[in-house]
Amino acid sequence: MKTRLAALGTPKEVRDRVLNHVQSDVGSRHYNLYEYAAEKRAAFMRFEGALTAILAGESAAVVPLARTAS
Repeated sequence: MKTRLAALGTPKEVRDRVLNHVQSDVGSRHYNLYEYAAEKRAAFMRFEGALTAILAGESAAVVPLARTAS
C-alpha cells in the first residue's frame, strides 16, 4: 500500500500516518499533534480509485496469472 500511495503522489508524512507508523523525531512526536484526517482521507480515496481500476482490469500494471492444477 505504501508503494502505491507513493506512486499516487501521496507525501511520505501522510503515507506514514495512513499506515500508523510511529513518528520518531521530537517535532512530530511532541509538537505536531495535527491528525492529518483530511489528508489521510484523500490518500484513501486515491488508493480506492487505483484499486477499483485494478479490480476492473483497467490497470496495465497488473498481469493476470493463470491458475495451475494442484
